[in-house]
Amino acid sequence: VIPVNPFQWTGIAILIGIACWMILGLIWYRQADIAYALGNNLDKTGNYQEAYPQLLQAVQMIPNESVYKDELAIDLAALAAGFYSQKDATHGATFARNAIALSDEVVSNHPNNVVYWKNRVRLFYTLSASDKSNEKLYLQQAVKAIDTAKALAPTDAKISYNQGILYGQIGQTTKAVDILNETIKLKPDYATAYVALGLFYHELAIDKNGKVIDPDMQKKAIDTY
Repeated sequence: VIPVNPFQWTGIAILIGIACWMILGLIWYRQADIAYALGNNLDKTGNYQEAYPQLLQAVQMIPNESVYKDELAIDLAALAAGFYSQKDATHGATFARNAIALSDEVVSNHPNNVVYWKNRVRLFYTLSASDKSNEKLYLQQAVKAIDTAKALAPTDAKISYNQGILYGQIGQTTKAVDILNETIKLKPDYATAYVALGLFYHELAIDKNGKVIDPDMQKKAIDTY
């Protein structure tokens, strides 16, 4: 048997310590991933309250993981909408602020990740539909986010479609029409885009009383349908 000197024992001890540390780290990451996956699946099925503690756990375990934070931001926005629907503006505003802060951090750290910008659009659109006192502000933020997403992915027809819808919702109907015409060039069989385009043509064709004042625009609406 070859004797092991103290220096060798020290090296062995260090290697064992490093190995144990790495194993513990992998276990920690695995638990965080499990919590995130469960929270993500619960969000997809609309169980936002059940998803919240799982996503919060994932973020607390791995604070620098932007994927976790982005999903938690979406969950917080949905919970804020729930509070607003229950006339609980205090909790709604708190959850909305936390959702926006997380989204701000994520897109600031990953300005060229189109997925995070698309999720930011979803976040602000959710808030705009629930908090009527800040609806205009949230829609404007959603438009800014969709414009960034479009710049990052100019050939994505779904992004283009959502951009057109959002511009229509903030009252810029002519721009919405232009964008939706671009959308159907990107995807000629995009039925939903044709429906939206027809609606906006019709909106431009009538006055506030619903009377047709622009027959050419109304014909475009009919032709689009």
